[in-house]
Amino acid sequence: MVIEHQTAGSFSEGSRSTFMEHVCITLMETLPVGLSLVDNNGIIMEFNPAAEQITGYSRAEVLGKSHLEIMHGSSDPKACPLFQYVLLRKSNVIAT
Repeated sequence: MVIEHQTAGSFSEGSRSTFMEHVCITLMETLPVGLSLVDNNGIIMEFNPAAEQITGYSRAEVLGKSHLEIMHGSSDPKACPLFQYVLLRKSNVIAT
């Protein structure tokens, strides 16, 4: 992936923010693996094209919905060990 950009010293705060937003959007759209971003409440905030292909859900169908209900068919946080680990900070829920 090639993204044209200014040199680091020439960024104003606003243009750096815009550039980083562009980088994030480009990564999300071109990443060859499914990626779903959720907020602290487990609400899906972003869903990339690979995630659409893997799950069969469109981005429009899942944005603003509960990750637990969409991906696990449950509202129970225990249905998703990753949810517990990341959002509830329970490090013992994923076996190593």
